[in-house]
Amino acid sequence: MSVTVPEAARESGSPEGGGSGSITIENPLNLKRKTYIEPFYLRFICYDADSEVVTNGWGKRLPSGEWVASVSSSDEPLFRGALRAHQVHSVNASGWAVAVDDVIGDERYRLRRLYYCVIHEPKAVCGHSEMGLLTQIRRHPKHDLTPYALKILRSIEFLDDAVQAAPAASR
Repeated sequence: MSVTVPEAARESGSPEGGGSGSITIENPLNLKRKTYIEPFYLRFICYDADSEVVTNGWGKRLPSGEWVASVSSSDEPLFRGALRAHQVHSVNASGWAVAVDDVIGDERYRLRRLYYCVIHEPKAVCGHSEMGLLTQIRRHPKHDLTPYALKILRSIEFLDDAVQAAPAASR
């Protein structure tokens, strides 16, 4: 898998097929502030594309091919207005990302989280990340890291074995 991340990013995990990893990215808001903000993390776990997590997670595919947020009918009233589904299309993959706002707990600590799966048969990479505190996002919409995360997710390219064996300069 190839993903385009900013130069300040660090990656961890097992590049030798360990099945999971993460990217730690300097929070873009740190460039404009003097106070420290936690780094931005994107976590990835590799699954089979027909895994329950991929097919019945926070997103589901409609017959039209469009991805939508998936929530049980009993939970629908609880999440009304708290879910936003995003299409993720890249060079050779597609999938879903669903932003979920916390709806319970102390209002000061409620978060927006992004759950995502990017699929290229027969595999998928899925994960989640925190997009920011809802109180900050409401006061300063630019503090929402969702557009930033979506840009990175849309850069994911699944590499075939033949491409992986190619010299790094040709990638």
